[in-house]
Amino acid sequence: MTPRQRAIFRFIFDWTCDRGYQPSYQEVMSQFGFSSPNAVRIHVKAMERKGWLHSSGNEMRCIRFLRTPAGRPFKGFVERN
Repeated sequence: MTPRQRAIFRFIFDWTCDRGYQPSYQEVMSQFGFSSPNAVRIHVKAMERKGWLHSSGNEMRCIRFLRTPAGRPFKGFVERN
């Protein structure tokens, strides 16, 4: 992954861990200063091609993680109390 893709992946992963749901395209755009949701889609599709996640549809909140930020296979989130 490129450094920018790694930062975006980490942002999406951490957001999901902290809040229990994934950020919207608008939230990712705001975080990284993109002017278009298409910029986010391009990065998400690139990460999908590289095997880091799977995106089912055009929605940001339809991502399934395939790897952790460290590159290990993702086995799911553990619920915290």
